[in-house]
Amino acid sequence: PLMLIVAGVGTVAWFFPDEASQKLAATPEGRVHGDFPTSDWLVSLLLGELLLWDIPMSAFPSLRSAASVGHHVMMALACVIALQPYLLYYVPFQGGGGALRQVAVHRAC
Repeated sequence: PLMLIVAGVGTVAWFFPDEASQKLAATPEGRVHGDFPTSDWLVSLLLGELLLWDIPMSAFPSLRSAASVGHHVMMALACVIALQPYLLYYVPFQGGGGALRQVAVHRAC
């Protein structure tokens, strides 16, 4: 359910940004260092999910692999970096599209 929320919010924010986001994204500086509230919310949500669920779940041997732990730790690091703010403009695209891909992959397995 969480990834469906991320996919929905990210997709809407990417394709239908509010006026303030459009104005901030009009310059390269704004796209790289701008503070986009929806993106900030998405990154905070994902960071919380990683720290409170995904990373602690690696304590179970059946869910632990080097690739999985490495992936989740590096994603948490990427979230921390994004909250500086850094590249928040691209979060709805990556979050929306990436979450939709993840939902589709999990449904197919």
